[in-house]
Amino acid sequence: MRLVFLILLLLIIAKFSGQAQSTEFFKTYDFGSTTYPIFNSTIQFNNNIYVHGKIKSPNQKILIVKADENGLVLDSNIIGEDTVSYFPCNFIIVSDNNILIVGNFVDAITSDERQYMLFVDTNLVQTSDSAYANKLTYFWGNVKLNQNYYFGGATKYNNNGDSLTAYNVLFWKTDTNFNKTTSNSIGLENTLDGSYNITAGFDNNLLLGAITNKFNNQIDWYLVNADTTGQVLGEYYYGSPNKSDYDGIIAITQSSDSNYFLTGKFYMYDFGGGNFYYSAKVIKIDRLFNTIWTKQIGTTVKGVNVNKTVATIDGNQAILIQRNPVALPSTYYSQLTKFNNDGNVLWSRIYLQGDTTQYVRYRAWDLIETSDKGFAFCGSAFDTTNVGPNQEAWLVKTDSLGCDGLRSCNDTALVCQILQAPDTACKNNTAWLQVRFKGRSAPYFVYTNTTLALDSVYYPYTLPLWIDTLVSYLPTDTGMQQVIVKVQDPWGWNRSDTVQVYVKNCGANVMEETWYPKKVEIYPNPATSELHVKFRILLTEPATITMYDMQGKVVKQITTKNNETVIGISDLEQGVYGIRVIGNNINASERFVKW
Repeated sequence: MRLVFLILLLLIIAKFSGQAQSTEFFKTYDFGSTTYPIFNSTIQFNNNIYVHGKIKSPNQKILIVKADENGLVLDSNIIGEDTVSYFPCNFIIVSDNNILIVGNFVDAITSDERQYMLFVDTNLVQTSDSAYANKLTYFWGNVKLNQNYYFGGATKYNNNGDSLTAYNVLFWKTDTNFNKTTSNSIGLENTLDGSYNITAGFDNNLLLGAITNKFNNQIDWYLVNADTTGQVLGEYYYGSPNKSDYDGIIAITQSSDSNYFLTGKFYMYDFGGGNFYYSAKVIKIDRLFNTIWTKQIGTTVKGVNVNKTVATIDGNQAILIQRNPVALPSTYYSQLTKFNNDGNVLWSRIYLQGDTTQYVRYRAWDLIETSDKGFAFCGSAFDTTNVGPNQEAWLVKTDSLGCDGLRSCNDTALVCQILQAPDTACKNNTAWLQVRFKGRSAPYFVYTNTTLALDSVYYPYTLPLWIDTLVSYLPTDTGMQQVIVKVQDPWGWNRSDTVQVYVKNCGANVMEETWYPKKVEIYPNPATSELHVKFRILLTEPATITMYDMQGKVVKQITTKNNETVIGISDLEQGVYGIRVIGNNINASERFVKW
């Protein structure tokens, strides 16, 4: 009997856990008060997780850690000369026994800046190292294709060896032994350019994700398409024509429908003088480099960084974002969001252990998908409440749903609420219910009684915690009827809520009641010259529309009985404003952006 019970229990756990069976941990590693350790890059190799980064000892040296699947440190090493500062960038698995760390270094005596390669074995013992002779040339990304290695980065020299006043994009090719076979300095000379990554394309080509300052000192995303000899096949630019799109293309990934994703951050607006607000952006392009769509992941905030995007085994994408919220300027946290080929958000998790009333900083710099379909990311942590007074290195391993076993999935319980429903409905006429729900992962399926009402509902790409939507209900009987709204996620979990609706026979001339989730619609957002306030109800008394700045000062106030009011805002400075509408049983508040 106990065996039967155990088997049933295991089956239940498997059913409701979906693929989320991978190991989870949230670890910090202390190396002392003056070392300031940071993990920059991570790989999984032979079921272990390897991370490398920087550490003060006394100058900046290379820190390497090998951890098992539970985050337990198996080996660690600090490598480097005392007279050199090292800036490691990437891992490369060279063979079954060797791992290569690629980066750059600065000689404290000569001030030379060069590329650096460090070979270690799987026990983190240094086997060899080498430095290229090229000064002011940096490796920031690498990829292996057809037994050759390709590097992207930046160089302050043209192809004749002449020094430039600003950087160009670097294309660098080596053989299997990392001997240089060709290189190319790409871009408009003496214009600030640089490549953060390089990836193999679908057509035996190479794509370099870059940044350019080519257009009248306006920073834009810059994509270079090159063949395997470094010859440029095409150059493409993406972004806002009148605004700086900072950091350029941070990552390029392939979609499962044979297109590409470009990710980075876009400049959105400047408010308050010197406080720059950004949003994480994803651009989907086809194989001819035409834009298919552009979407914003998350809200526009101050201090956002996009650090990595990976294509996942199940044909989706995961993007690692770092945020510094406006309301908590000393608080940093990392966010992992998974989306599909259409840009629909499947789930989004925040990673922050500490008490936000204290000085907290959690920064993640690199992301991988692990062999068990989970994720691992690394960075640094400073949390006076939970971590301690010193900065520590940070490593997190999640399951396939982004849960770290600590608190990232505390708010993912599936919840369904009927917020509003008509008291009375007409038989055989569609009635509408306002429903709010959230859970672990989209897409969600919504039923009214036993009828599928909504198929494949995703989170809006601006990522609110809850999904608000309308659900239809078609009553076929008269009298008091029970309406059950059920929400189900892809993993088999479901929740429901119930409401009672009185159904009656209505005459042919009775207008069907149409109900909307928002009684007030405010658009466009962002806005440039005018803002529309549209009421979806008949106004029986005047409504007051008040517009105020972020200090609470009223900048405009209008009283109206019109169902749509247009407010001119050309005279307002760029920034964020609040708007409040009161009257006719309405008390609604929103924020909008003035470009």
